[in-house]
Amino acid sequence: MNESKFIEEFMTYYNDCGEYDITIAFELFYDQELVNKDRIEELFEICFPDKNIETDEQLLYDKLYNIVEAAVVNDCESEAETDEEG
Repeated sequence: MNESKFIEEFMTYYNDCGEYDITIAFELFYDQELVNKDRIEELFEICFPDKNIETDEQLLYDKLYNIVEAAVVNDCESEAETDEEG
C-alpha cells in the first residue's frame, strides 16, 4: 500500500460513515480498519520506512491523521471551487 491508496481508503470510509468531524471519523477508521485488521505494521512501513515498528505508535497515528486531514481539506476546497458560478 502507498500513501495515495491509504488516502483513497480513508476518503471512502469518511464519505460513507456519515461522520462530519474528521477527528472522530479518523479515530473510527484507525480503530476499525487499521488496528482491528492488524494493518499497523504495513502503514508504519509507509510512513517510517527506516524505523522499527516498536517506535512510538502515536507518531504513526499523528502522521496518518495529518495525511487524511490534508486530503479532506483539499477535497472540500475542490468541491467548493466547482460550486462557484463563473
